[in-house]
Amino acid sequence: MRIRSMLASAVTCALLGAGAARAVQRPKVAIGYVTSQQAPCDAGSTYLVADKANRWLVPHWELGFLHLTGAEKFEVPPLENKLVMAIGRVDPDYAPQTPGKSCVKDDEAWRRDALPGQRGPRIMNDRMGPLAHVGGFIVEQAAVIDPLSALRVGKKVQVTFRSPVEKTLRYVTLWAQYDPCEKPGARKLRSESFKKVSPKANLSADFPAELVEGRTRHVLAAIWVTTDDEDVMFDLSWPLPAGLAVCPGG
Repeated sequence: MRIRSMLASAVTCALLGAGAARAVQRPKVAIGYVTSQQAPCDAGSTYLVADKANRWLVPHWELGFLHLTGAEKFEVPPLENKLVMAIGRVDPDYAPQTPGKSCVKDDEAWRRDALPGQRGPRIMNDRMGPLAHVGGFIVEQAAVIDPLSALRVGKKVQVTFRSPVEKTLRYVTLWAQYDPCEKPGARKLRSESFKKVSPKANLSADFPAELVEGRTRHVLAAIWVTTDDEDVMFDLSWPLPAGLAVCPGG
């Protein structure tokens, strides 16, 4: 289904099919990886049942770090671990998740930017724009997308982003995340911004494959996307394809 018809369907649902309470909220787009998660026992979220035995509770779906509701309307498992564009509405019942806390036993060095996950710690990027205030998303339509690609050209990596939405976006920024080769160490960021991005437009940015400062070396590991558009939320960290930038000996 074309994204334009999906958005039109969501608009119709919001205006005609869900009553006055839902009509006041414009349809929004959320983009990120869909994963199956469970809530840690001490996360302090309102949807948890208290449990002190370090057990994982309340299995649910998340898009990025947004708790998905309304997912029972369609088959979610085929979307698991895929980059997905969802159309729907913000769910006000869920507050933004807070990183830096773990209830896993013997976890003494929990990262301040991490949340517990079923497959280990999940690193949460800085919450920019509307993501800073959103914790849940009521999904009405969803589709797998493939908007990012990367190519190694000499000492640089050329990143291409094709806007997946049928509207003009304001101030889109591609963020390059660099991870340290020596642990422990802090990651670094580089960015390139675009003031106005037309529907389906291709953006291209060149980033160094690695950053070297004295004896410290960082390699390009992932790409983030952000926008100032209030109706579109990118909650994703796109991992760089294997082999494009690696640490010495890696």
